[in-house]
Amino acid sequence: MRRSMGQAALDRDITVASPPLKSKLNLLFGVIALGGFVFIVSQRREIGSLRAEASEWEAKLATRPHPRVSAPESVANAAPPKEKEADAVSGSGIDWKTAVMISRGELSNADAILFRRQVEALSLDEVVAAVDELEASDMPERTKMNLSYRFLLKLSKADPRSALERFEKYADEDPNIGNLLVVAMESWVKQDSGAALAWLDRWVAANPVYDNALSRISSGRVKFESVVIKTMLSEKPDVLVERISAMPREEAVNMCSSIDWERSKTTDPFAFAELVRQSLSKDDRDLVLKSKAGMVAQYGLDKASEFLDRIHVQPDELKVCLETVVKTRMERDASDPDLGKEIKTMRDWVAARDAGQADTLTGAAFGHALQGRDLDFDEVAPVVMTFQQSAGNDEVLHAFLKNGGCCHGSKSLELAAKISDPAVREEVVRHIKNHR
Repeated sequence: MRRSMGQAALDRDITVASPPLKSKLNLLFGVIALGGFVFIVSQRREIGSLRAEASEWEAKLATRPHPRVSAPESVANAAPPKEKEADAVSGSGIDWKTAVMISRGELSNADAILFRRQVEALSLDEVVAAVDELEASDMPERTKMNLSYRFLLKLSKADPRSALERFEKYADEDPNIGNLLVVAMESWVKQDSGAALAWLDRWVAANPVYDNALSRISSGRVKFESVVIKTMLSEKPDVLVERISAMPREEAVNMCSSIDWERSKTTDPFAFAELVRQSLSKDDRDLVLKSKAGMVAQYGLDKASEFLDRIHVQPDELKVCLETVVKTRMERDASDPDLGKEIKTMRDWVAARDAGQADTLTGAAFGHALQGRDLDFDEVAPVVMTFQQSAGNDEVLHAFLKNGGCCHGSKSLELAAKISDPAVREEVVRHIKNHR
């Protein structure tokens, strides 16, 4: 009973004390809310002020000329300008410390854009001065090369000769710089082909790539000579024949194969094919022409026909070109769900150009399809035999088992037993056993 009375008294005390406590809490919450409101308002005002200030600075940057900051002392002292040229070339105004940081990716994209605009705004004399300063500096070679690209963008258009002479050492080192030098080379050849080729000959003679007997291909030279060919083919093919003939064999083949002339709208395929025929050996000529025939064949037999007609394919070139077209087409996805119909179309296409190759290339087509498309041997073999019997000779089966049909062990041997000519049969059996 006493505990109940004490508890009741305590409840009365709490009840009495609650109203003042609630009032204090409400006041506290009100003060906090008011303070938060004031803080938010002040922050919004400050943000608005900062945005206005940023807009003002942005407008100033857009209208003011780029600052002309002198090069570092180590750069400026290395190659002082001549007194007579001091007014015309008084220094590039490039902030090299900033330039290096940009090349390393240490500054923002906005800084990089401002630097690019600064370079674009330079006069030709100032670009040349900047390149002189860059070359005379003690920066690491990799940094110089990275920065060179930024100046070459303008120099290759304004003065192609200077671009090539100043940045030639990077032609084999950096593909981006190499591509810009090719643009410069094209411009120079159009302006003065004699001077451009003389420079190219000097560059080739001094190119260290050729000092290594294991590597006889300069990617820079391939690009330079390629653009020379495209630019001069219609007017001076004799000069080009002489140049290609003087190149290392593997380099000449690489160049003639890499130039995209087979479907070009600006380069005459026949003129280029004639250049290849006059410049390369028969084997290398066949290597180039068949590779181009194969590339065109990816787009269909009609395109392959068009290519062969445009280059006026010669009888001794036709065989390798047809072989490559058949291989390319049959290793790709089927053009017809019925393999027999697809092979029939291919056979007719070959026969229209060289009837003597029809049977052999029919068998080869089956072999390429079997291997390239990962078909089932048991499904392909009966179709092969249908064409074999229709041909009335061993050529279809012989070519099939020599091109993809030889890698199926006892099944291949069983099919080889159906070849009627003992000598051919023995040859094919040996081939199959060597490819188990």
